Amino acid sequence: MYADDLKLFRSVKNNVDCCSLQMDVNALLHWCESNGMKVHVKKCKVISFSRSRNPLRFDYTMGDGCPLDRVNSIRDLGVTVDRKMKFNEHIALITGKAFAMLGFLKRNTAHFDDPFALKVLYASLVRSVLEYAAVVWAPYHVTLAARIERVQRAFVRFALRKLPWNNPLILPSYEGRCLLFRLQSLAERRTLMQRLSYSICCAATSTATASATTYASMNRLAKDSEGNAPAVDSETYI
Repeated sequence: MYADDLKLFRSVKNNVDCCSLQMDVNALLHWCESNGMKVHVKKCKVISFSRSRNPLRFDYTMGDGCPLDRVNSIRDLGVTVDRKMKFNEHIALITGKAFAMLGFLKRNTAHFDDPFALKVLYASLVRSVLEYAAVVWAPYHVTLAARIERVQRAFVRFALRKLPWNNPLILPSYEGRCLLFRLQSLAERRTLMQRLSYSICCAATSTATASATTYASMNRLAKDSEGNAPAVDSETYI
């Protein structure tokens, strides 16, 4: 058997909480051994999420007293998370990867004359890197948003380089060139993703609440019927 991406967490306020978390680690290790699975201790990490400058530190161990490495950031399901949940490191990594992919695109499509063919390649190879799990890490600092937007700015300049501009020295603004491409800015797309995600969560919560309320009402109706209560229209309860 093989298991991956397993997390143990606990709100830690004192040493008692640290000891409780250590007991959870021991229990997990015992369960894995009982089910014929081995834990790769060197791949297990400890990270504390806190804005405090001096968070409570505890040396967690696994197995025969083997200490677990403590890190300041960790990659989880493709997203690099730092101890202060600022995602600066993640944004630096994905922008670097996106620029590298954009360079690959430029080198191999220098002879392309159709800008919309380039747009398809950009959306699938470059923009997808910048938008993976964006709902989780979307920046709220202008400088970080501008760093991400630089990638699309560079692509738009490259893709429209062969158009016959009336005055090559006075080109349209970035927003104007995006309109020619029918491209939204990356910041606008992240905002739409966040709104869509929020709407889906609200709809799911409302559905779950309505189902729980209906179930509770039907239970009350069943109990009243068993207790020979006066007949009441069921629509009163639902």
